[in-house]
Amino acid sequence: MKTFLIIYITFLFLDILNALHPSDFYDQGDAGYSYEHIYYSLSLIQNFILCFFGLKQNAIYSEIKNISKEDIKDEFIDYNKKDLSSKEKPFNHDIDTKKIYLELFDYIKKEKLYKNPELSLFYIAKKIEINRTYLTISIKEETKDNFYTFINKLRVEESKKLLLSDTFKKHTIDTIAIESGFKSIPTFYSWFKKLTGKTPLEFKKDNI
Repeated sequence: MKTFLIIYITFLFLDILNALHPSDFYDQGDAGYSYEHIYYSLSLIQNFILCFFGLKQNAIYSEIKNISKEDIKDEFIDYNKKDLSSKEKPFNHDIDTKKIYLELFDYIKKEKLYKNPELSLFYIAKKIEINRTYLTISIKEETKDNFYTFINKLRVEESKKLLLSDTFKKHTIDTIAIESGFKSIPTFYSWFKKLTGKTPLEFKKDNI
């Protein structure tokens, strides 16, 4: 926005100079001035005002200013590609991964958060007030899974219960998939087959 502001000021200054010393570039009317020139000038002034007051909106930047470079570095490390048991651990802190994982697991199960298809690690971290980097490490250490694999496993377990439930006896498998928290039906079938070795229908027939 600062760059645009400088550009607009430059063009506005040049436009003012041109207004003081009009050239043949503008087609002047009978009154001796150009309507196109006026419109062009007003547009420049309008853009100048928008940029100037846009930069004054401190609320837009307040949260960004409070984020340190270290926070950004920590949050964007791809832990799924790291062997967290190796010397490349990103933290030297002695964190109790088992305790954090159990707290996370109990909270998710109690609130059935996995049924929310838009569930994110950021949301959970904010709710239980634990750094999401620590949550990621704890899940990896205790289950060897990343966050989304961990959540999808819980969703499959929920779907297995619903498939055998009298309440959902007359519901379609697609409905059960959505009820379990899967956003996509193909994703549900893929994960169910991967974790059980059967399709949902096969599982239901074998267990009734």
